[in-house]
Amino acid sequence: VTGNPAYDPNLKMQGNANPTDLLGITTSVHWKNLTFSATADYRGGYKVFNQVGETMTFTGISTVTTGTGRQRFVFPNSVIDEGGGKYVKNTNVTTDDAGYNFWGGTYLNVGSNYITSGAFWKLREVVVKYDFPKKWYAGSKVFQEISFALSGRNLVMLRPKTNIWTDPEFSDDTSNAVGTNTVNQIPPTRIFSATLSVRF
Repeated sequence: VTGNPAYDPNLKMQGNANPTDLLGITTSVHWKNLTFSATADYRGGYKVFNQVGETMTFTGISTVTTGTGRQRFVFPNSVIDEGGGKYVKNTNVTTDDAGYNFWGGTYLNVGSNYITSGAFWKLREVVVKYDFPKKWYAGSKVFQEISFALSGRNLVMLRPKTNIWTDPEFSDDTSNAVGTNTVNQIPPTRIFSATLSVRF
């Protein structure tokens, strides 16, 4: 008897790869010489296949591969077949391995282990702009408007706890294929910038 889980021989649909729920929020507030603007959005109702998780499992750097201290373990929520169609909760029969044979073979070969909700909330951009008072340069016939702005992009991303890997918007390539990501992509980054704008 082995504590390794058995494969379901039947393929199952896990969901669609395109978001069905979309929500966008844009706001702009002006006070005296300051302008604050922000853009946020939500996407949900779809799934993403995190191939990056497969790669991490294969190389042994995923949280699941180290969670048992590299020791054999009782697979969570598993049962033992006692024969005659009778199954009992498994409390003591461990996997036959907790290294590459199990994680890189048995576990890795089940694609649903890496499918998560693709839902997320994102704060896409925040901009704070200051318009210099025109009285500061009113005597000049050169300048019509001077402003300074600070902006940040991709500042906050909220996603379900089940998605422990990456930004669900990342796609495998630049085609119209969606719903999967790999380690060949650049990780999500935050971008900060400052702009001095002068209109003559």
